[in-house]
Amino acid sequence: MNMKKEFKVLLVEDNHDHALLAKLTLEKLDQISTVHHIRDGQKTLNYLSDTFSSAIALPNLIILDLDIPEINGFDVMKKIRNDDNFKKLPIVVSTSSSNESDIIRAMDYGIIEYLVKPLNRKKIEEIVHSLQDNAHFQNHIEKKIIPICSNCKKIRNEKGSWVTVDKNIYQDTGIDLSHSICPECRKKLYKGM
Repeated sequence: MNMKKEFKVLLVEDNHDHALLAKLTLEKLDQISTVHHIRDGQKTLNYLSDTFSSAIALPNLIILDLDIPEINGFDVMKKIRNDDNFKKLPIVVSTSSSNESDIIRAMDYGIIEYLVKPLNRKKIEEIVHSLQDNAHFQNHIEKKIIPICSNCKKIRNEKGSWVTVDKNIYQDTGIDLSHSICPECRKKLYKGM
């Protein structure tokens, strides 16, 4: 018999058909033990607060639609990221919008993936597997995930500002960095010297 490890998913989706399809997809994955479905943003925030207050384990993953009633998905993400109790919760956006500005805005909230509906079973399975591996790793050390710009390599600090890596390390740890050049780059950049 295949026993599922405790892995809870909170699905936030107001469309009945989309929610049904997503739940069927999620419940077929062996890694997921529980799928809790909520239809609006305010109830999502209430659920997280109630769960935390009653010392019940928070969800291991939130799958969030952007276009939900009461409080939209962007505002839900903002409130989650601004709350010390929830800011590290992994969020996957699952929405109908492929609008580039929505993708960028969602990424700014530190989501782990932006998926256009319907949910892709293989992609969700990869995400869950990655989160489980990461959780196992974090049992041994505390890991801090820092968003980094793939173009300019600046990182977003805890205040939300984009700064150079050396500036953030100095502010967070008190370690001062000196600038240098590695032997490989020296050979490439200064061939004749």
